[in-house]
Amino acid sequence: MMKIIAYFIFPETDVDILMLGDDPNVYKELISEVASVKRQLKNHKDFELCYDSENVDCFWEKAESLLGGNYLYDCKKQLRKLFGNHSTNVKVTSVCNPECIYAGWDISCTVIQVNRIISEVSEATLNEKLGKTVLVDMTNAYSTSRDAVHVIKDAVHIEGLPVMIVTPTVCSVADFAEWYASISNTEFTLKDKRKFEKTNFRWNKEAIYKCLKTGYFWYFDYFHRENKWHFEVFDTTGIHLGEANENGVLKKETADKNKTISQIIS
Repeated sequence: MMKIIAYFIFPETDVDILMLGDDPNVYKELISEVASVKRQLKNHKDFELCYDSENVDCFWEKAESLLGGNYLYDCKKQLRKLFGNHSTNVKVTSVCNPECIYAGWDISCTVIQVNRIISEVSEATLNEKLGKTVLVDMTNAYSTSRDAVHVIKDAVHIEGLPVMIVTPTVCSVADFAEWYASISNTEFTLKDKRKFEKTNFRWNKEAIYKCLKTGYFWYFDYFHRENKWHFEVFDTTGIHLGEANENGVLKKETADKNKTISQIIS
């Protein structure tokens, strides 16, 4: 069984925290997302969670400054418990080469040296053999339409550098389930760019894809636990056509006339 290493990054800039707001339930939901990802990984069995304690501490410090009081005590306690087993603090245990620079670029195309967790996940991706590495981005700050973070590793007098490293990125438990489905089922996946294009639309937290051949809209329905690799399919106007199985075979008899995404895609 391949090992999955999931790196977590949390909001730490003032802008990120202000976007989350001052509702304690938002922070509870964020930690619930982390717990849900870990539950999926526990089913996989061979896994590791990685985090940067400085990133986590900064997140809680700024969140508490915004909310005040002890609203987040239970959230902090739960996160510490989640990172208690099968976990690595990259501040203490690093895989990066200290002689190298790990660089990315922001939306204005300014080249920047990325932070510790992005450097670590990039190095882990570069060195992965039979396993899989993924960045679980709780901030959405590093999200791109390509579902990945791109980093250049470079150094003076090291052969083979510079090199571009591309690490898959997910932003929610639904995104993680979709990514896990894609690496587990190589015959059919919505992440096949020869067949599907990711749109900016979402059903709840699940990304909606457009079939390049038919124009139909698809999304991965993680929350139907009884159906493995379950997909919902809609026509070009958003009318439900039915459910598709793990091989992408549409079952038209499952069409639901009351189900539509017309308002989302219009």
